Amino acid sequence: MLIINDLVLGPEKLQVILKKKLERVWKVCSIVSIGAIHATNQHKKHIMRKVTQQIVQAFIDGESKQVGNTSTDGKAIYLHNNKIAEKRDNTVSLTLAGWNTVTTRERLNGLLTALGSASGFNQKKGKPYFNGKLIHDEQWVDVA
Repeated sequence: MLIINDLVLGPEKLQVILKKKLERVWKVCSIVSIGAIHATNQHKKHIMRKVTQQIVQAFIDGESKQVGNTSTDGKAIYLHNNKIAEKRDNTVSLTLAGWNTVTTRERLNGLLTALGSASGFNQKKGKPYFNGKLIHDEQWVDVA
């Protein structure tokens, strides 16, 4: 028996509550373990890799930084020396730079998340999409 704020919980109720909490913990763990992006039919949650967090923060702060294969000069983000994002006037422009890869999409989706955008890059049957619309892998898209 457990008593919380004068509420008495018997073993059956306590078991149900703990099971639900454990299911949530396992769900979060599985999201982290399967990689950068977990998608369901109606909701997309993006978990950034450490390199993406560091590069995106430097880009937002206007600072130069290099972490592994990704770098920023504070004005643009580069992946393997290919420009994948840049600040233009009052927008940020993004491209897959001809490389529709998991890593390129993860870096761009991490930036979009940090900018508070619900937009995102994904792939269906090997083709790149932005916001559910088919795009060319060298196409630039603008976000506010």
